[in-house]
Amino acid sequence: GFKVEEFKNETSTGLNGEFDFLLEDGHLQRFTTATAGNYFPDFKVSSTVSLNSILDVGDAITTTLIVASSSHYCTTGMKIDNSTSNIDLDWVGGSAPSAANGSGYDIYSFTIMKTASTPSWHVIGNTLGVA
Repeated sequence: GFKVEEFKNETSTGLNGEFDFLLEDGHLQRFTTATAGNYFPDFKVSSTVSLNSILDVGDAITTTLIVASSSHYCTTGMKIDNSTSNIDLDWVGGSAPSAANGSGYDIYSFTIMKTASTPSWHVIGNTLGVA
């Protein structure tokens, strides 16, 4: 099947609230301006192509989100293809981050696995703060 090519996108946009993590812009995305509020990703291939449409059951992708740290952080929420339905989000360490690093960068990794044609998703989230 079709696989999205991996490359990096860097922008000076400061995140605040829901934002589109478009895989056509890269699997690794870096935001160099401090965030203005808590934020969460909506993963999709493009504004017109869904992740569900390109992944078969059992397929997985990994994404990396690098954000200039402030007092805000990536919340427990996330979407895939504009939906919060059927997403099992598990964080390494047992819980979502409750605070940002405060300086440097916050780095998030999301491994997204399609587990059923419904679609259903199992997501492993990991976070690390670097100065």
